Amino acid sequence: MEINEKIKKVLKRKGEDIIIDLYLKDYDRSNFYFALVFNPKIEKFKVLYVPIDAIDNYNEIEEYFCYQFIFLHTVNYILKTIDNFDTSNLNLDKCNKNLKSYYISINTYVNKKECNYTFTQFIDREFSFLFDIIVTLFEHLPNIVSELCGKLLAEFYDDNEEVRYNGSFDFNLDENSLSDLFSDKIIDNCSLGFNDIKFIENVGNRYYAFINNGLIIIDYSNYKYLLNISSKEFNALSEEVYIVLKAIKEKLEKKFYRLMVTTDSKNFEDKYNNEINFYLCYGIENNSFCLVNSVNIIELDLIKRKCVKVLNGNILLENKVREFLTCSYDKNLVEEIMEFTFVKES
Repeated sequence: MEINEKIKKVLKRKGEDIIIDLYLKDYDRSNFYFALVFNPKIEKFKVLYVPIDAIDNYNEIEEYFCYQFIFLHTVNYILKTIDNFDTSNLNLDKCNKNLKSYYISINTYVNKKECNYTFTQFIDREFSFLFDIIVTLFEHLPNIVSELCGKLLAEFYDDNEEVRYNGSFDFNLDENSLSDLFSDKIIDNCSLGFNDIKFIENVGNRYYAFINNGLIIIDYSNYKYLLNISSKEFNALSEEVYIVLKAIKEKLEKKFYRLMVTTDSKNFEDKYNNEINFYLCYGIENNSFCLVNSVNIIELDLIKRKCVKVLNGNILLENKVREFLTCSYDKNLVEEIMEFTFVKES
């Protein structure tokens, strides 16, 4: 029996009714159980917090229960929100079956109707009714888990730059061998080399790589030795990921293009102006820059207004921009804009 089921069994024995619960399994290597419950003895609603990883004795689970009372009008809002949302046309199971980590399970028990929702890493945006409910629950939980709220709801924010993982592994990048992750077939028959990697760069705890017209993002924690892999084009244990991880272990770096973007060219007079935004870029497509891990769209037309500067550019990128400008301007103006746009990184 999973720990969340054991917790529910204890709540049933205590006579407390579950209204909604949230179970996080192996989420950043942590496990939690949260619930909104009703205690009929005192006729009060409470928010329950159970730090599963702290439990030493599973025969005394109740000793690890932490409660916070919640106002009745807040509960009524939650009940109404759940009851009014139509899920009949939605797939309630959004879990990635190929990824056991970052498991999210939400159960609601309202008007004698039970619904189970499962996700991986994020709550999907189409389940909009869960946003206010999750926020409200976390307002009644310890501050130590407040950061979790933002991670669970990341897809609801317009400036979201989070990525969906399609692989999560216990792995020490410095000491473990790649043979611990990849099959002999991948390792022995890999047709790719470091020359196939167009860009690879480390930014904080994240590595970005562009290879075979696909982007690979590696999140790595030196503290937890947790390796998370994200790619829309490749699976987590593909030869593309293998060669990228091999390059990371060899400390290979090929920097991405860097864009400085603003709404007024005068802002460039002060490079620390907070109206200048910075982006990593790996090319141009459909008259827009291809950005790494950004929801924004930077169109080439901004270059005509001198609102873009490119650092770490190369001949290939310069030729594409020059070709774009030549369609609108004469040679002298094209060269003037090119000189303004492409700068050498100091």
